[in-house]
Amino acid sequence: MRFFLALYVLSLAACTQDTPLTPTEEVANTNVWFVTAGSITGGTTTFEVMDTPEYNTVMEIDASGELQENSKLALLAGDGQVYAFPYYYTNYYEVVNVQFDEQKMAISFCPITKSAICFDRELSTGELVTLKASGYLYNDNMVPTDTNNKYFWSQMATKAIRGEDSFLKLSTFNIFETTWSQVKLYFPTALVFTQPNVDHCNCDAAQEPLDFGNLFGVISEHVKEDQVHLFNYDNFSGGTKLSFLTVNGKSTVVAGNREQIYFNAFYVPANTTLHALDSDQYPRIMVDDDGNIWDAFGYAVSGPKTGDKLKSPKSYVAAEWAWNKMFEGAVEYH
Repeated sequence: MRFFLALYVLSLAACTQDTPLTPTEEVANTNVWFVTAGSITGGTTTFEVMDTPEYNTVMEIDASGELQENSKLALLAGDGQVYAFPYYYTNYYEVVNVQFDEQKMAISFCPITKSAICFDRELSTGELVTLKASGYLYNDNMVPTDTNNKYFWSQMATKAIRGEDSFLKLSTFNIFETTWSQVKLYFPTALVFTQPNVDHCNCDAAQEPLDFGNLFGVISEHVKEDQVHLFNYDNFSGGTKLSFLTVNGKSTVVAGNREQIYFNAFYVPANTTLHALDSDQYPRIMVDDDGNIWDAFGYAVSGPKTGDKLKSPKSYVAAEWAWNKMFEGAVEYH
């Protein structure tokens, strides 16, 4: 089963390995990394692993007064239930491992590059991993690792940059970023991730407002070099808008709404024409010519395909400079 997230994490990825090299030793040891040693920094900070998340209701969290209206968070939907991950709480761990039914995921966010990504913890090799922030940065972007320190990946590029398999990529689940006010308005029955150490996690920075200057990117994956298609919020103002393009050889739609703080991307099924719904239908966002209505997570919520879910290319929001630094010469603006 596939899941989608609304996600914004405000925290520096910084978990250390068991016996970390110092930054000076890392730069000198060019054989450790699959990338240029000079692009790697950090490696000295330690964060806890989170793999036993607990949840409260929207009403309980709102009554605590800990979240502001513009506090950013991630939404995860599956089996009719929505889960919210405010970064005021996730900031203590940097990476949160979750499991719903048979689907095992990890939510990550790099506060430097402003990139929020949800990973599939079941690798293509069949190995199941628990993820944490390694404490290293690659091109100023966080480097997640497994708890056994066998693999190290670039968060944004999702490629292996150190470890036992240089070709092992992380698969992802798409995310869209939103705020606490949107959760209360449109997802009042969501279950909200929380944690008891919030007073000790230096989380004040997590309350910053959403930055509409960040860009939504859709990645067309290639063997040699990935291509990134970038979209800005301003082109999706005044209601839900749809933009069509080809990604990975497949017809793809980008759906967005600046006012409702939403972006996502889906592959368009064969012989299907999609139309945007009015904003007052949100979180229902699209309808096709067969009468199927699709929600913000990609689920058909009414019509002959009710219960089906649209597949998606890899996509997420990040700072503009980060897109250009990580995918230099391979970005296309829309």
